[in-house]
Amino acid sequence: CGLDFRKQWLGEEAAKIKAKQGLFFEQQLILASQMGKVPVLHVVRAHAEALAFLRNPPPRGYLLHSFHAELETSRRHLDRGAYLSISGSLLRPHAERLEESIRFAPLERLLIESDSPDQSPNPASAGWNEPTTILLVAERIAELKNSTVSQVWAKVRENFLALYRNEFLEEETLS
Repeated sequence: CGLDFRKQWLGEEAAKIKAKQGLFFEQQLILASQMGKVPVLHVVRAHAEALAFLRNPPPRGYLLHSFHAELETSRRHLDRGAYLSISGSLLRPHAERLEESIRFAPLERLLIESDSPDQSPNPASAGWNEPTTILLVAERIAELKNSTVSQVWAKVRENFLALYRNEFLEEETLS
Protein backbone atom coordinates (compact mmCIF):
# COMPACT_ATOMS: atom_id res chain seq x y z
CA CYS A 1 0.00 0.00 0.00
CA GLY A 2 1.21 3.49 -0.39
CA LEU A 3 1.00 7.22 -0.39
CA ASP A 4 2.83 8.97 -3.21
CA PHE A 5 2.44 12.74 -3.16
CA ARG A 6 4.88 13.61 -5.94
CA LYS A 7 3.47 16.50 -7.95
CA GLN A 8 3.49 14.58 -11.23
CA TRP A 9 1.07 12.01 -9.74
CA LEU A 10 -1.27 14.54 -8.15
CA GLY A 11 -1.99 17.07 -10.88
CA GLU A 12 -4.63 19.75 -10.55
CA GLU A 13 -6.86 17.70 -8.25
CA ALA A 14 -4.19 17.15 -5.61
CA ALA A 15 -6.49 17.34 -2.58
CA LYS A 16 -8.94 14.85 -4.07
CA ILE A 17 -6.20 12.42 -5.12
CA LYS A 18 -4.47 12.65 -1.72
CA ALA A 19 -7.78 11.91 0.01
CA LYS A 20 -8.41 8.91 -2.24
CA GLN A 21 -4.88 7.59 -1.66
CA GLY A 22 -5.42 8.01 2.09
CA LEU A 23 -8.68 6.06 1.97
CA PHE A 24 -7.07 3.16 0.11
CA PHE A 25 -3.98 3.29 2.34
CA GLU A 26 -6.07 3.07 5.50
CA GLN A 27 -8.17 0.20 4.16
CA GLN A 28 -5.07 -1.75 3.11
CA LEU A 29 -3.54 -1.30 6.57
CA ILE A 30 -6.74 -2.57 8.16
CA LEU A 31 -6.81 -5.56 5.83
CA ALA A 32 -3.15 -6.39 6.55
CA SER A 33 -3.85 -6.29 10.29
CA GLN A 34 -6.95 -8.44 9.95
CA MET A 35 -5.05 -11.02 7.93
CA GLY A 36 -1.94 -10.94 10.12
CA LYS A 37 0.24 -9.73 7.27
CA VAL A 38 3.18 -7.34 7.31
CA PRO A 39 2.40 -4.55 4.85
CA VAL A 40 5.02 -3.16 2.52
CA LEU A 41 4.58 0.60 2.33
CA HIS A 42 5.50 2.88 -0.55
CA VAL A 43 5.70 6.38 0.93
CA VAL A 44 6.94 9.33 -1.09
CA ARG A 45 6.67 12.91 0.18
CA ALA A 46 3.93 11.74 2.54
CA HIS A 47 5.59 10.48 5.73
CA ALA A 48 3.62 12.78 8.04
CA GLU A 49 0.37 11.53 6.52
CA ALA A 50 1.51 7.91 6.65
CA LEU A 51 2.51 8.26 10.29
CA ALA A 52 -0.93 9.68 11.08
CA PHE A 53 -2.51 6.51 9.64
CA LEU A 54 -0.01 4.41 11.58
CA ARG A 55 -1.02 5.66 15.04
CA ASN A 56 -2.12 2.06 15.61
CA PRO A 57 0.46 0.18 13.54
CA PRO A 58 -0.03 -3.38 12.31
CA PRO A 59 0.78 -5.85 15.11
CA ARG A 60 3.71 -7.42 13.24
CA GLY A 61 5.12 -4.08 12.12
CA TYR A 62 5.55 -2.83 8.59
CA LEU A 63 8.25 -2.46 5.97
CA LEU A 64 9.04 0.87 4.33
CA HIS A 65 10.04 0.09 0.76
CA SER A 66 12.99 2.06 -0.62
CA PHE A 67 13.17 4.21 2.50
CA HIS A 68 14.98 7.51 2.24
CA ALA A 69 14.06 10.13 4.80
CA GLU A 70 15.64 12.18 7.53
CA LEU A 71 16.41 11.06 11.08
CA GLU A 72 13.25 12.31 12.80
CA THR A 73 11.03 10.53 10.28
CA SER A 74 12.97 7.31 10.63
CA ARG A 75 12.81 7.60 14.42
CA ARG A 76 9.02 8.00 14.34
CA HIS A 77 8.60 5.01 12.01
CA LEU A 78 10.95 2.84 14.06
CA ASP A 79 9.01 3.73 17.20
CA ARG A 80 5.92 2.27 15.49
CA GLY A 81 7.64 -1.01 14.60
CA ALA A 82 8.86 -0.25 11.09
CA TYR A 83 11.62 -1.97 9.20
CA LEU A 84 13.51 0.27 6.78
CA SER A 85 14.37 -1.23 3.41
CA ILE A 86 17.34 0.59 1.89
CA SER A 87 17.97 0.81 -1.84
CA GLY A 88 20.48 2.38 -4.23
CA SER A 89 19.45 5.88 -3.19
CA LEU A 90 21.91 5.43 -0.30
CA LEU A 91 24.73 5.54 -2.86
CA ARG A 92 23.73 8.86 -4.38
CA PRO A 93 25.69 12.03 -3.80
CA HIS A 94 24.16 14.10 -1.01
CA ALA A 95 22.59 11.12 0.79
CA GLU A 96 23.59 12.55 4.19
CA ARG A 97 20.05 12.56 5.64
CA LEU A 98 19.59 8.88 4.79
CA GLU A 99 23.05 8.05 6.10
CA GLU A 100 22.15 9.69 9.42
CA SER A 101 18.95 7.62 9.57
CA ILE A 102 20.89 4.42 8.93
CA ARG A 103 23.45 5.24 11.61
CA PHE A 104 20.58 5.70 14.05
CA ALA A 105 18.46 2.68 13.06
CA PRO A 106 19.30 -0.62 14.71
CA LEU A 107 20.68 -3.15 12.25
CA GLU A 108 17.85 -5.41 13.45
CA ARG A 109 15.40 -3.13 11.64
CA LEU A 110 17.14 -2.80 8.26
CA LEU A 111 16.61 -4.63 5.00
CA ILE A 112 18.19 -4.12 1.59
CA GLU A 113 16.54 -3.97 -1.82
CA SER A 114 17.52 -3.06 -5.33
CA ASP A 115 14.27 -1.40 -6.42
CA SER A 116 15.60 -2.25 -9.86
CA PRO A 117 15.35 -0.77 -12.43
CA ASP A 118 14.50 2.39 -10.44
CA GLN A 119 16.57 4.07 -7.71
CA SER A 120 19.78 4.25 -9.68
CA PRO A 121 22.73 5.24 -7.51
CA ASN A 122 23.40 7.94 -10.08
CA PRO A 123 20.10 9.48 -11.19
CA ALA A 124 21.93 11.71 -13.67
CA SER A 125 23.06 8.69 -15.67
CA ALA A 126 20.95 7.24 -18.43
CA GLY A 127 21.58 3.70 -17.20
CA TRP A 128 19.25 1.42 -15.30
CA ASN A 129 19.72 0.40 -11.71
CA GLU A 130 21.09 -3.12 -11.71
CA PRO A 131 20.04 -5.68 -9.07
CA THR A 132 23.70 -6.08 -8.10
CA THR A 133 23.50 -2.61 -6.57
CA ILE A 134 22.42 -4.36 -3.36
CA LEU A 135 26.04 -5.45 -2.90
CA LEU A 136 27.18 -1.83 -2.84
CA VAL A 137 24.28 -0.88 -0.54
CA ALA A 138 25.34 -3.61 1.91
CA GLU A 139 28.93 -2.33 1.82
CA ARG A 140 27.80 1.23 2.55
CA ILE A 141 25.53 0.12 5.40
CA ALA A 142 28.44 -1.85 6.88
CA GLU A 143 30.57 1.31 6.78
CA LEU A 144 27.86 3.42 8.40
CA LYS A 145 27.18 0.83 11.12
CA ASN A 146 30.88 0.08 11.79
CA SER A 147 30.15 -3.51 10.90
CA THR A 148 31.21 -6.04 8.29
CA VAL A 149 29.38 -6.83 5.10
CA SER A 150 28.94 -10.42 6.32
CA GLN A 151 27.31 -9.20 9.52
CA VAL A 152 25.01 -6.91 7.54
CA TRP A 153 23.89 -9.73 5.24
CA ALA A 154 23.36 -12.11 8.16
CA LYS A 155 21.22 -9.55 9.97
CA VAL A 156 19.27 -8.64 6.82
CA ARG A 157 18.46 -12.34 6.35
CA GLU A 158 17.34 -12.64 9.98
CA ASN A 159 15.20 -9.53 9.63
CA PHE A 160 13.55 -10.79 6.46
CA LEU A 161 12.78 -14.13 8.07
CA ALA A 162 11.41 -12.44 11.19
CA LEU A 163 8.97 -10.53 8.99
CA TYR A 164 8.07 -13.05 6.31
CA ARG A 165 9.07 -16.57 7.38
CA ASN A 166 5.47 -17.75 7.24
CA GLU A 167 4.47 -15.56 4.30
CA PHE A 168 6.57 -16.82 1.42
CA LEU A 169 8.96 -19.51 2.52
CA GLU A 170 8.65 -23.15 3.40
CA GLU A 171 10.60 -24.19 6.47
CA GLU A 172 12.72 -26.73 4.57
CA THR A 173 14.04 -24.01 2.23
CA LEU A 174 15.43 -21.92 5.08
CA SER A 175 18.46 -23.97 6.06
